[in-house]
Amino acid sequence: RGIISMMVREKLKRLWRKLPAELWGLWAIALLTRLPGLTFPKSIVFDEVYFTKYPAQYFTHHYYFDPHPPLGKELIAGWAKLWHMNPASMMAPGSTTLRILIALFGVAIVPLVYGIVRRLSGSRLSAALAGLIVAIDMGLIVEARLVLMDSILLAFGLGAIYAALRWRDNPRWYWLVATGLLIGAAGSIKWTGLAPALI
Repeated sequence: RGIISMMVREKLKRLWRKLPAELWGLWAIALLTRLPGLTFPKSIVFDEVYFTKYPAQYFTHHYYFDPHPPLGKELIAGWAKLWHMNPASMMAPGSTTLRILIALFGVAIVPLVYGIVRRLSGSRLSAALAGLIVAIDMGLIVEARLVLMDSILLAFGLGAIYAALRWRDNPRWYWLVATGLLIGAAGSIKWTGLAPALI
């Protein structure tokens, strides 16, 4: 056990040193624009009414009709279960606990865009600018601060594109498997998530 933990620590240290400075800056901007103040507004906004109610119904075993696949709602329900929430607290106006999950997916979009542009262009500057644009894009910030499906969908879809590019540059089986799993996950959020499969 000690040898394995030492190997994992060494691998993480190497990964830490390999990440470029601009990527750390983009992470910081993404975190600062998406996580603080998630309690505002203290009311249910737009489609939050559905994406808090439907996952709560997994706890009460009530059937409901949804035209989209269930993975996004299941992730929210799993997150709520992890934090010992009940259906009433899930549907409470401005549920910060549920908004945190979506914000984390919103944060993940920024380094994924950086990675995709860096793989396509080979330029750290282009990748940093693309990541910065996504990090400060108000539409993406708003989506990531409310209990909506779009941040989860984008994270899985962009993850699939990034994994496919990694496989193109280094055809190892695990990048191909990751591509398939991430496309499947994106398609299991909304049917439009299958778009990366067409690229």
